[in-house]
Amino acid sequence: MRIFNSTPLKASSLLLSALLLQGCLPGNVQKSPQQIEQQNELRAMLIERMNQRMNTAPAAPEVNKDFQTDQLTKRKAPYEGVVIVTEQSDGFKLNGHRVVDPEGQVFGYGVNSTTGEFIYLVKTGSQHFSLKYGVLGDSDRVTVAKGVYQRGSISISTYDGQNLSGNNLIPTADGFIIDRGDVVFKYNIFDGQVANLSIPEGFMIAPLQKGDIASTGLVLLEKVQVEPSNAAAGAVDAIKGIFSIAKEVVGGDSEAFDYTLFNTRTGETTRLNISASGKKVGDYSGCQSVNFAVNKCSQVNFRESLYDKYGRPNTSHYYWLVDWFTLHDGGVVAVARENSLSELNVYDLKSKQKFTAFERGLGISSHRVTRHQDGHYSVEASLGFSTKELEDLDAYLAQKSSQ
Repeated sequence: MRIFNSTPLKASSLLLSALLLQGCLPGNVQKSPQQIEQQNELRAMLIERMNQRMNTAPAAPEVNKDFQTDQLTKRKAPYEGVVIVTEQSDGFKLNGHRVVDPEGQVFGYGVNSTTGEFIYLVKTGSQHFSLKYGVLGDSDRVTVAKGVYQRGSISISTYDGQNLSGNNLIPTADGFIIDRGDVVFKYNIFDGQVANLSIPEGFMIAPLQKGDIASTGLVLLEKVQVEPSNAAAGAVDAIKGIFSIAKEVVGGDSEAFDYTLFNTRTGETTRLNISASGKKVGDYSGCQSVNFAVNKCSQVNFRESLYDKYGRPNTSHYYWLVDWFTLHDGGVVAVARENSLSELNVYDLKSKQKFTAFERGLGISSHRVTRHQDGHYSVEASLGFSTKELEDLDAYLAQKSSQ
């Protein structure tokens, strides 16, 4: 998901130079050898300058200097009570209260569900943004970093003067994660340390994270997809993807394992039987009506999206398939729809046990994890025309563990 739209290059001067080089503007037709040599030198210099502008990572904005300090960010006192996070398409709510910022739109966040701490991204310009730290129950916000997004690259300056760059940015409640493919860094706002996360080979950080990274230490990894070598291979992959999506609709055994939960503290992994094909939705075109219920379409273009064209959640996207969080007793749990969406599994990561809560051959269309006022979690799953629920996840795990 792109954070900002890249600014197109203003190429009026470059266009003029190119026209001159090609002889498209009025001038002498006959050129001396010296003029031709000068023209070639100018052309080479112009090409080099254009390549530099296209490939150079954006510099951190100068405005970052106005908030930098030699002192470490002081950790706020934790919220004394239950923290309930509610996701919204344009931000989030904490205990029913929407988190907003006067500088601009909140468009990304990370919350520690045990302490109430959070960091969010706020858009402060067409390509500029800030990261702000706070805690539930305290209206004060501390700017811990500022950044700019240009030409597909992110550059960030932190409050203590450190500069980091990458392609994806994931806020956590104690800092942020930034990656450049297989090179991943995690910055901590409280001690100013930058840790290099050694993720397993063949995986990368999933750009979208739905779980509680700060309290659990877990991040979701996605298997690196190999690009097709030619058009024919790409067509074969597209057909495989369509059949994979169809299989998720009708159910059936699958062993995709395109995602894994990675513990940034211990290096342990938990493989998830989830396919990356589910993150694609189709944009159909060239459609003609066959009857009142069926349209025949000649073209389809697949793209990655959290929502379909009607604004409804694309519930087969990996973002909606796995949640992870910390229970009241400190145990870490993950809930995932797996095996072509036919199973809803609960992972007790403390005891390293896996339990299948619900199962349906034709697929489980969606699930929802809810935290209640007394702190317990429940899990609800949609199985066709019916809905089933685990009313108390703690009690369910206690019962399963004793069997």
